[in-house]
Amino acid sequence: MKKIIKKYWGIVLIVTLLASMFVTAAPVSADDLEFSAVGTPGGVTNPYQIADTNVQMVKVAPGGTIFTLDIGHDMMYRSVDGGYTWKATDLTDYDVADFVFSPSFETDSTMFLVVNDGADVLVLRSVNGGVSFTQLGGAVATAETAMAIDVEPTYMSGVGMIVVGTNNDAYVWGLGGALNWVMLGGGGVTGESVLDIAFSPLYPIDSTIFAVTNDGAATYLEGIVQAGTWNNLSGAPDFPVELGTNPNVNAALMVFPSDFNASLPLARNIFVGIDGDDSGVFRMNNQSATEIGDFDAVYSLNYGGTSASGALYVGLLEKDGLDVMVYKSSNPGASVAVVAFSPLYAGLTGDRKAAVATNGSTLYVGTSGNESAFNVSADGLTFRQNGQIDTVYNYTTDLKVVSPTEWYIATAADAGYLLESLWLTTNGGAQYQRIATIDSDDDWAGIALSQNFATDNTMYSLA
Repeated sequence: MKKIIKKYWGIVLIVTLLASMFVTAAPVSADDLEFSAVGTPGGVTNPYQIADTNVQMVKVAPGGTIFTLDIGHDMMYRSVDGGYTWKATDLTDYDVADFVFSPSFETDSTMFLVVNDGADVLVLRSVNGGVSFTQLGGAVATAETAMAIDVEPTYMSGVGMIVVGTNNDAYVWGLGGALNWVMLGGGGVTGESVLDIAFSPLYPIDSTIFAVTNDGAATYLEGIVQAGTWNNLSGAPDFPVELGTNPNVNAALMVFPSDFNASLPLARNIFVGIDGDDSGVFRMNNQSATEIGDFDAVYSLNYGGTSASGALYVGLLEKDGLDVMVYKSSNPGASVAVVAFSPLYAGLTGDRKAAVATNGSTLYVGTSGNESAFNVSADGLTFRQNGQIDTVYNYTTDLKVVSPTEWYIATAADAGYLLESLWLTTNGGAQYQRIATIDSDDDWAGIALSQNFATDNTMYSLA
């Protein structure tokens, strides 16, 4: 059977060249040899491989703690080291619709989840960083479906408001200091189903809350000033803003530039992603909306920057015709007439539901389906997998050592769609990162390093 040689450039994080590699060692007897056990990708006590995992949500708390939601096992995981090691929370058997962190998470360790529990919509709160959860108040609503949740930007240690969107209305906790759930604005959103809901980043200075809604005929962007009525914003008579005629909408979400200000028309800019009949990405400027990205189904949206300059990431529900799930635009600003999107897919594994999140310049993408994983990109262009990988590590097929702390391992998977993997450790096996996958014909992969590996960072795989 034919084997294929693949070549990889520039995939090394740390390159160490030992002079001892070029020194002829004196023979030693068997009595002089000593061995010690080191970790392997399948042996270290981290969930590198979790069969049938589906990383359908990824969010980064203030301070950098990462949380993922694995729908495949109804589990929530947390990582404090960039995704190398994971610990499961005690959240199980809940249908989680959305979750959000206290802006003061680094000090109050508080986060909120909105879940569907039978016929009830509930909000669960954790005050210990996701270790355990308790219910916040009574049921938000009954015989409705949870869609989204957000927390006031000035919330701290139990003081502040929380808003929830359902398929029927919008609700608020803590309005005027009241510790109960009430309809926001007394009800009355134009689109009955509240697909997403969010405080203005400048709240309470501009005192505005926004929602993306759908009434079965069209999708709208709506706004309310705290205790007022919906779409009665000062200087914005055209609210609600229609985002397209789409009777069948599955989901929608909003992201804001850092300089957003609902009180200033020129600073009233929002990006909205829609999954439905008229899917795509819309940019709202003041009171008008323009479609800037025509995508079949938008699953996640992430923006970092100001209204004039920033990076917009779009995660898709499924791979498109180019076999891509994530796109990036570096010019989506309000003054740009034609917005360009570039595909990001090098090294990304999984084939459904790209959940995008960022932490500074680092891009995280959780995926579902075959070879789903927690994917990491340090350069915004190429991806590696740190964990929660839907694969089976059956056996090791090759090992190449660069130094006492850095080596590569090739592993094989001999079941169905699963791929062979190349792994890198730079700390003696304490942590691994999957750097490449190989579709082998006979469930085997080998590794060869270039003779000039220390300078050209080139390696080959035989599969």
